[in-house]
Amino acid sequence: MDAHGKAIAGATVTIQTSDGQHPHATHTDAAGQFSFSRFAVGQYDLRAYSHGSYSNWVKRVLIRSHKSTQINLRISIPKV
Repeated sequence: MDAHGKAIAGATVTIQTSDGQHPHATHTDAAGQFSFSRFAVGQYDLRAYSHGSYSNWVKRVLIRSHKSTQINLRISIPKV
């Protein structure tokens, strides 16, 4: 989402192990939602990128088998 809490469609979301290994990326849909599948149970770091800006890393997100986890990534996109 942007700094005002609005969904960002098409943002790139990256997930990787906490030691920076095995990065994977996906894109948000029109509602700003994203998903990853087929990850082993464990802790991962995530961040988003859109329009030249990154969110902060969200560290050590616990991924569990067959469970959804809500993660909010906020990107401060500069006005042009």
